[in-house]
Amino acid sequence: MIKLSDYLDYLNNEIIQARKKADENAVLIAKEYARHEYLKYFKVPRYALPCVKMDIPIKITDIDSDPKYNFKLNQDQFVTEMNERIRLANKEKN
Repeated sequence: MIKLSDYLDYLNNEIIQARKKADENAVLIAKEYARHEYLKYFKVPRYALPCVKMDIPIKITDIDSDPKYNFKLNQDQFVTEMNERIRLANKEKN
C-alpha cells in the first residue's frame, strides 16, 4: 500500500507537470498569434485555477502511535447524567 505522503508528492508533481505543459502550450499559441495578421494584437489566452478541490479516497491500515490521553468513562455515571439531561429537555418541551 502506498503511503499518503508518497501519493500527495505524486499529485504535486503531476500538478507541476500540468502547469508546465499549459505554459508550453501558451508559448506555442503566442507564436501562432504573433504570425497572424490580426491575432498579433490580442493577448495570448492563459488562465489560472484559483482553487482546486480533490476528493482523495484513503484507507488507513495501521497507525503507529501511542495514545496521549487515557480517558476513563464511568458508564453508569454517563447513563445517569444523560437520562437526567433527557428528562430535563422533555420537561422543558412538555
